[in-house]
Amino acid sequence: MSRERALLTLDEVSPNTRKMYVWIASKFEERFPEPSPKAIDEFLANRSPASQKLYIHGLRRYFQDTNHPELLTYLRQQSLKIKPRRKVRFTLKEEHIPPLLNTIRYKHHRGAIDLMLFSGLRRGEVLTVTPGNLDLENQTCLVIGKGDIERIVPINEIEIQDLKPLLEDKGPDKPIFNFSLRGINLFVKEYAITALGAETGTKVAPHTLRRTFATRWCAEREKQDKDIDLISLQMILGHKQLQTTRDYIQYTDWWAVSRYKKAMGEADKAIGEKLRPVTEE
Repeated sequence: MSRERALLTLDEVSPNTRKMYVWIASKFEERFPEPSPKAIDEFLANRSPASQKLYIHGLRRYFQDTNHPELLTYLRQQSLKIKPRRKVRFTLKEEHIPPLLNTIRYKHHRGAIDLMLFSGLRRGEVLTVTPGNLDLENQTCLVIGKGDIERIVPINEIEIQDLKPLLEDKGPDKPIFNFSLRGINLFVKEYAITALGAETGTKVAPHTLRRTFATRWCAEREKQDKDIDLISLQMILGHKQLQTTRDYIQYTDWWAVSRYKKAMGEADKAIGEKLRPVTEE
């Protein structure tokens, strides 16, 4: 069984996912020349639930074209047993956004951060944007997402104002931004710490901006007393599965709390006004 064989089954996933799966397969090969359920258990031991899920996905792709159907069955069973811990992901508040944007020193940095924050682009997708992808008149951007799947996302007046100077002397097919993925990580973190302080700024990464876009969508829809419209949000974010979008915005918690406040806020306030303070400790 070779790592090259694993590569042949991964045509529909992104290059980064393909690299991760092949890395997982190579590590498994190194430790366990003879695959077995016991070997899988040892390989997954002492890993977080999220990591176990990822490793199982990689191993399933690795074994799917081999003569080990019993291992595929075992991996499916193990996957069903995993219950990932839910994390409340950090997102920027409205009051964080102006100081963050006002801290940015370079036009290209500002344009890239705008696209992640106001249009929900992934950092890798930002690097693919060309002048030809932008339709400033209709305020849209063509995005090349995971698996080279195209989608249309909206851009706002802030983005248009910041992107226009970057389009001068650029060919229609030449990328606007010339960063590395690591470079984006570094300048986003630097500006966030400068603008928001170390305690808050260290929590900010490029994906925080994309997550903030989704959270702001929900908040504005709620202010207008409209449904979240997860289908539209899924299309803009480029998620293959609707469940990913639900998890992304912590849909259950956020929506439940919001609906409770709207339904019960006045009733709870009325009760509170009738209560006497407790005097004894």
